[in-house]
Amino acid sequence: MEYSKNTRSSPRTLDLNHIENTLRIILSQAEETLPTITEIAKQLKINRIVLSRHFSELCHQIVTKRRNYMRMSHLAAIEQCCQEIKEAMVLPLRFSGISLPER
Repeated sequence: MEYSKNTRSSPRTLDLNHIENTLRIILSQAEETLPTITEIAKQLKINRIVLSRHFSELCHQIVTKRRNYMRMSHLAAIEQCCQEIKEAMVLPLRFSGISLPER
């Protein structure tokens, strides 16, 4: 049996204070600028799983805040589309004298 010639790199020490401060700064940002946990991990040059294990509560708060923003943004986009359809289709019909049922 042959063993791999690649040696495992030695584990590096994490600057937990720096990582925690970075996560808190990210959490205080506006919702539309929140990166994903994967993007944060890449920025910090650590594994996403390691980040989630050491700072599960902060990661959860970031994910929740981002998810809420994405949901609200999605609903606002749907509302905007509905408004555009109403303006493009319904209002011209009313002005032309065609009566439409009210909802």
